[in-house]
Amino acid sequence: MKPRYDHSWALFRNVTKMTHTFIFSTLLLGLSCLFFSCKEPEQTGLRLNLMAQYPLTIAEPSGLSLSGGSDQLWVVSDKSGRIYSITTEGLTLDSLLYKGDDPEGISYDPSNNTLWLVEEQQAQLLHLTDQGQILENYLPTLPQGTPNKGMEGITVDTDQQLLYVLNEDKPGVLLRLSFQGEVQEQFLLSFANDYSGLAYDAQRKALWIISDQSQSINLCNMQGKLIKAFSIAITKAEGVAVDNQLGRIYIVSDFEEVMYVYELKEE
Repeated sequence: MKPRYDHSWALFRNVTKMTHTFIFSTLLLGLSCLFFSCKEPEQTGLRLNLMAQYPLTIAEPSGLSLSGGSDQLWVVSDKSGRIYSITTEGLTLDSLLYKGDDPEGISYDPSNNTLWLVEEQQAQLLHLTDQGQILENYLPTLPQGTPNKGMEGITVDTDQQLLYVLNEDKPGVLLRLSFQGEVQEQFLLSFANDYSGLAYDAQRKALWIISDQSQSINLCNMQGKLIKAFSIAITKAEGVAVDNQLGRIYIVSDFEEVMYVYELKEE
């Protein structure tokens, strides 16, 4: 006569073993998180409040940047091809000598008082004096995409002395370049329908990227990963500038020819 096998006892041992394994794994994960900071990224407490909006006398403003101080900005027009100096209330002060074909982004470099510009149709990266004379002209290697969906914004990382440029769509890409126009790295973007302008935030070591199709302004890390998105009721937003000293964000609408001023608040 064969000995009877107790199936209930075997089941009990298996359940007990699985329970011990689960408890051990949970404790191990908890200790790992304790010692290696394994946690979800914290959400920022930033808020944007619309403060004012100013009509511009510049046709189809498509790029925006702070100037040397907090009282002026640089604007490019993709209709006239010109670069303009304006006040923070939208009054036009002057225009520079430069006249391009399709300028879509501008950024001021305070280290040497020069300007960086992107021309979408010609796929050109230009370095200019603050009077509008061309210092250098580069043709960076860009992602193969759709015509008229190329370089759409530029900003200077003033801490690392690097350039960041947007490829608008198909594909949406953030490019990191040297001051010699060499593409160092590319980051595929997927958080919006298109990407129409950007600005470096030196205080947060981050980028503000706007999307005219998604009607949003997005705080991202330096690899283009989304941190927080804000909805904006602006038609065809194409230029953005950040002033951390005053806690302001400026956005221009290509279609409305209006500059919007937001208060940037930390809660």
